[in-house]
Amino acid sequence: MEELDAAIDVHGNTSLHIATRNGYPSIVKLLLQRRVCRNIINGNGQTAEQEASCEAIQSLFKTNYRPPPEANANGSYFVARTTEVEMWLDSYEHAYRISVQNQEYLKRWLIKIPYVKLIDELEQGYITTLNDLPPDFIQTLKMHMQKAKETESPEPLVKAYTEQQYFSTRLNTDLALLGSDFRFRSSQPTSPTFTYRDNEAPREVGQYIYAAILIHHHRLEQYHYADKTYR
Repeated sequence: MEELDAAIDVHGNTSLHIATRNGYPSIVKLLLQRRVCRNIINGNGQTAEQEASCEAIQSLFKTNYRPPPEANANGSYFVARTTEVEMWLDSYEHAYRISVQNQEYLKRWLIKIPYVKLIDELEQGYITTLNDLPPDFIQTLKMHMQKAKETESPEPLVKAYTEQQYFSTRLNTDLALLGSDFRFRSSQPTSPTFTYRDNEAPREVGQYIYAAILIHHHRLEQYHYADKTYR
């Protein structure tokens, strides 16, 4: 990566500068997919994006690219370092029982609460709070949420989850924050006039709504498969 970001001429241009200025969109796209630095300034005081010679290349800089698989698991998707089987050990004696209880609790939301209400709360109560993610990507997530409401389908949520690694990482981190305590948080009063209803979307637990849909929505059952996994 350092080699790709290095200046390769006397004017301080990187490979990205030169490919951008000379109008090679396929090379520009490849470099952006490899996560080269976009902010390097050449001798003319320009970033590569500012050197863009056409709209096609300019649009490439506005695209969020998922990193390609690497030879190891650093920053990549589902890439194993070894074929050795790793045994997972529960740190708590009753972890399996609590896991089953959590699963049933999540499933109840999809049974009792209209799907559109769940997506509305997911968008308004969770997606809009992710202030550390790029604004353009937040808009992409909102588009997926809108599509999910229009089609009443979970597929847009799957696309959103796999759109960028930093979103799946953020969602998984947020799921770990409360652990099993999400069951108590979802039924706590959020205002003095709060009245708990089991047919209304739970508040302030949007990450768990997301998980509930991915785990329990009937249209995703065809993709469920249990077997040994390697990582």
